[in-house]
Amino acid sequence: IYPQDEREITQPQISGDVLERLADLMTQRHARELLPLPEPETFSGELLHYPTWKKSFDTIVEEELQLITTGEAKETISGLLALDSEDAYLEARKILSDRFGNPYLIANAYKKKIKEWPNVPPNDGISLRKFSDLLVHCQAAMTEIHYLQALNDPEENQKLVRKLPRNICDRWGREVDQWLNRKETCKE
Repeated sequence: IYPQDEREITQPQISGDVLERLADLMTQRHARELLPLPEPETFSGELLHYPTWKKSFDTIVEEELQLITTGEAKETISGLLALDSEDAYLEARKILSDRFGNPYLIANAYKKKIKEWPNVPPNDGISLRKFSDLLVHCQAAMTEIHYLQALNDPEENQKLVRKLPRNICDRWGREVDQWLNRKETCKE
């Protein structure tokens, strides 16, 4: 029987088995102590990353803002970082939320990123995947940021489609036509 921790070794037997067990226990305990603590990703002030960062921050961190902010975000709260009080922490959280958590600003940052996204070249799977990832992120954000519902507008959809290579635009057009025809057939 292997002891669960060092306290279960009651007799000072110095056999090879006991020493081996003790070494195993100490190694396991040391490994547990060396496991890194979970940390949220570093926040740089990018509006699109704020909601994810905030959730991570709320879950893991209550102090040490200096370690998890950089750039504009860090500058925004730098005067509060030196204070070691809950009030300073709460004020820093409020400032970050006001500055970077505004749903309207986040929605505009998404829209700007889409608008400035370069057209996807033909036969460039990596660029197409990256554009797809952006659109998936926008779609996920739409569930919480109602200002992004504007992306559901047909004119906005046309802007998105124009970023795609011609062959994909043509295929997309056929899919939309089929979908519209099915929808009209169901109404009759």
